[in-house]
This record gives sequence, C-alpha cells and structure tokens, in this order.
Amino acid sequence: MFAYKGFNQQLQATRGNGTFQYEMNRWYKESEANCAKNGFHCCENPLDCLTYYKWDGNNIFCIVEIRGDIHEDSGERISATEIRVVKKLELFDFLLHACAFIQKHPKRVIKNIKLETGEAWSDDKFIVVRGKNPKASGPEGCYLVLLKEYLDSNEIEEIHIVQVDKGNGIKPNILYTVSELEVVE
Repeated sequence: MFAYKGFNQQLQATRGNGTFQYEMNRWYKESEANCAKNGFHCCENPLDCLTYYKWDGNNIFCIVEIRGDIHEDSGERISATEIRVVKKLELFDFLLHACAFIQKHPKRVIKNIKLETGEAWSDDKFIVVRGKNPKASGPEGCYLVLLKEYLDSNEIEEIHIVQVDKGNGIKPNILYTVSELEVVE
C-alpha cells in the first residue's frame, strides 16, 4: 500500500518521544502498529500530512510504501509495522496526488480544503477549493487548485491547478473560476 508522510529537511520524523532518521528506499520494521502508540505513521490522503507538518520550506513530503500489520484511525492516520520512503514530492506533484485522492473519495470530509470560495494568504503556498463553481485567489507564486463537482453529485468533474504568475496571466489576489483556467489532465 502506498501512503504519504511528512518529514523535516533531514528526512526525520517524530516518533514516540523523539525523532527517527529515515533513508530513501530502505525498509524499516516495528513489532506492532497502533495509531495511538506505535508503528510507523503516515496518511492515506496527502493533505492530512499537513496536520503534522506545514508546507513552509522547512519540511518535505514523500510517498511511502507500507506493509505488514496496518492500523487506521478515523480515516486520517495510518500506522504500519513496515515502511519505506519511496519518493520526495514537489509541491505540484503533492497537489496532483491530493486531487487524485479527493476524486477517488468524493464523499469524504477532508480538512485543508475550502468549499466554493477560498483565498490564500501571503505565506500560503496553495489553496484547494471544491464545489459546484469553485473560486480561488492567492498571492504571487501560490497554486490555485479548483475541483469542480458535477451539479447533481459531489463527484469531481474537473480539476484545475495553476500557479499565480503575472507571466501566465493569472494575477495575484483575484478570484478565478474554473472557466478561466485550463483543465489538468
């Protein structure tokens, strides 16, 4: 199973009362997995990683592979007895993975997204908005992620991801709708 995990810049993550040092593509094992007390923790939804690590330049986010005994709590956290860090995600790829998760699970309530309208602040790297006619704005360099739902359901019809950049015509702090942006394939 593949999931997502946040780390500091040294590929370390909190574990128990301290930090654990990871290496890329190396398997780690633990005897038990319980989200409340042990195992290697990760998230099924990339956006849930933001509960534990901020996207602020001080942390990195990766795809991890997990196996062995797997324990889940409330759909947000996963604990596994075995984990391997597979790949570091740049912001655009992280957002693509988040969109894919939302599209696959349209009925789940997901933190870190806005409904219908959202405005990113000066230090935000992205804003995710879903709805029947989602609108978003943000500062220069911010990614606007719009997930348009079908009119008769909450399933995702269109996905749009664009970076605010005067050079591409997307201006800072102006609300954009899906009709003004290109579809992400």
